[in-house]
Amino acid sequence: MTTIMMVLLGIIFAAVAGLTLAKIKGKSIPTLVIVMLAVMGLCFAGVLAFINKGEDYLAYQALRWQPLQPNKIPQYLSQSKIVFVDITADWCVPCQTNK
Repeated sequence: MTTIMMVLLGIIFAAVAGLTLAKIKGKSIPTLVIVMLAVMGLCFAGVLAFINKGEDYLAYQALRWQPLQPNKIPQYLSQSKIVFVDITADWCVPCQTNK
């Protein structure tokens, strides 16, 4: 499916290039058509990049909350790990909901 999407993206940008070249040669092609096709191609490329990023959407299940130990934070950062410090209060309902 990714190959099909890449081909479609190539066709869109080839069409933008072709229409731009035709407009430069004197054809009466509205500039808005070229701009809108280019914007559509950029949006499509953004969606394609998001799909191909390969995020692990189940990574949150591997999280293990630990008590705060400030001296361990540099160690985790040196291992290129992401560190979240939970400073929410037990009585704060929105904080607990967001957690």
